[in-house]
Amino acid sequence: MIDQFIAAGERKWLQRSGLTLSLPHGYDGQGPEHSSARIERFLQLCDDHPFIYPTPEKQARQVQDCNLQIVYPTIPSNIFHALRRQIHRDYRKPLIVTFSKNLLRHPQARSSLDEFGPDTHFQRYIAEAEPEGFAAPDDVVRHILCSGQVYYTLLAEREKRGLKNVAISRVEQLSPLPYDLITPHLDRYPNATTYWVQEEPINNGAWTYVQPRIETAMRETQHHKTRRVYFAGRGPTSSVATGSKKQHALEIEQFCAAAFDLEAHRVEFDSQCVLVSLSLSPRLPLVLSALVADSRSHLQVCAQEGRLLDVPPRPSRPSLSLSQLSFVGTFLPCLPLSHRISHLPLSSEYAPPLPLPLTHPSTTSFRPSKPSLHLCPPPTPTLLPFLLLALLALPLFLLSLTCDHQRRTVLSRPLLSDPCAAREKEPDLRRK
Repeated sequence: MIDQFIAAGERKWLQRSGLTLSLPHGYDGQGPEHSSARIERFLQLCDDHPFIYPTPEKQARQVQDCNLQIVYPTIPSNIFHALRRQIHRDYRKPLIVTFSKNLLRHPQARSSLDEFGPDTHFQRYIAEAEPEGFAAPDDVVRHILCSGQVYYTLLAEREKRGLKNVAISRVEQLSPLPYDLITPHLDRYPNATTYWVQEEPINNGAWTYVQPRIETAMRETQHHKTRRVYFAGRGPTSSVATGSKKQHALEIEQFCAAAFDLEAHRVEFDSQCVLVSLSLSPRLPLVLSALVADSRSHLQVCAQEGRLLDVPPRPSRPSLSLSQLSFVGTFLPCLPLSHRISHLPLSSEYAPPLPLPLTHPSTTSFRPSKPSLHLCPPPTPTLLPFLLLALLALPLFLLSLTCDHQRRTVLSRPLLSDPCAAREKEPDLRRK
């Protein structure tokens, strides 16, 4: 019903619908049947492109051009304005309102009467309020984006830990995503690592929808172009939620600890070191060392026996993707020891930056205090690639000689003008 008529009715039959679905959603420890409205399935039906940043004209027409509106409000006034604008608009679009039953009686989930009065509207994105005593924007080390009742869980955890350098912002409208509000606000915290936190498992909830779109917005910022958004929440599960109250509380502690672990994925603004170990044998570890900075990257492939090398950064280098590292890994076995290849050609197409740190379990990564000189000698010419090509071409050459000899043998035989003459020259034993 929803797939055929509500989500695709306008595209198939040009029939618009203003249907509104109000669905309870929230993890309160009441078991799998009382926790989720399956918000991820509605987000899968949205037809906006995740990798294309909309132009200002497209942003002004986001709701007119979309096929579904999905909101997850955290305050009563936003629920009121979401329903009010649905009625007073000149056009019709389906609206999915997911609300938390727990917030109906939460002491902090309240709105004043002024928020329902004139000159008020639906807030698609609510930025960090930055109360008195909050850290300066340059000192904020983590920026958390969330939606729904998990905001109040994170708020209580931040107050419990006494953190003043963690900003928490709310995405009230999940689809279409408010790019015009999120993109400029990300640059307010230039030194912060961006996180998406949800109470749903990683294979449920809004993560699979917002992750590529938030990174698309980050590419349009000034300070987060080559960074990525990280996830904190429950692990993947086939069941929506657990039926144990004790397990429910333990899962909340786990994703709160991940959300406020400020040492994880900390941004280093001088350089970011990525070490990937590719071992051909126990005695020959080939180490790919790449330095990735905001807009500075340099790739070098070093083959050394038993030691790691640090590489100083160089300006004006694009960031590396996992597919490009895989390509380099296939080329590494052809390199001899003490050989260095620099300035490999990289693809210009978009690829998200590497998750940091990315190290082999058997490799001890280190970050030098300052760049040091290369320990590799300059590249020397080698005949190994030519020998490999010669070995591959030798069977083909021998096969061509054999085929040519057979062709010459066939062509050297005399041709008979009359095939019957050959039979007459043969003795006929039957006549004798």
